[in-house]
Amino acid sequence: DIKDNLTFYEEDTLSLVTNNTITDIDLFLTSDHLMHVERESTNKIIEKVRDEWKPKYIVIREVTKAHEDERWPRLAHDYTQFDTEYETVCDVTSVCNPKVHTHGWYFIKILKRKK
Repeated sequence: DIKDNLTFYEEDTLSLVTNNTITDIDLFLTSDHLMHVERESTNKIIEKVRDEWKPKYIVIREVTKAHEDERWPRLAHDYTQFDTEYETVCDVTSVCNPKVHTHGWYFIKILKRKK
């Protein structure tokens, strides 16, 4: 029954947010995705989601800045761009193997839209 309450889109993320304004969103979730999108596009995505889509909650799971290097050419982005419209409910960093890794690989942020 839940499939009647969900909508799925299939296109690149920048095109999706540029070509669509989706309102009345409870949750915007990104997991291990934006770290693969170049910075300029990610900034546009963040701006559109923050200012036009306005989801009630945002969950972000992405790579930490400390894990970004030439061996792992993933991109850490500036998610503080959400701070003007969202408050942080949860912010944790995960360490895959503390015996091997001295810094967290990923972070998880849960943001709640300010009234």
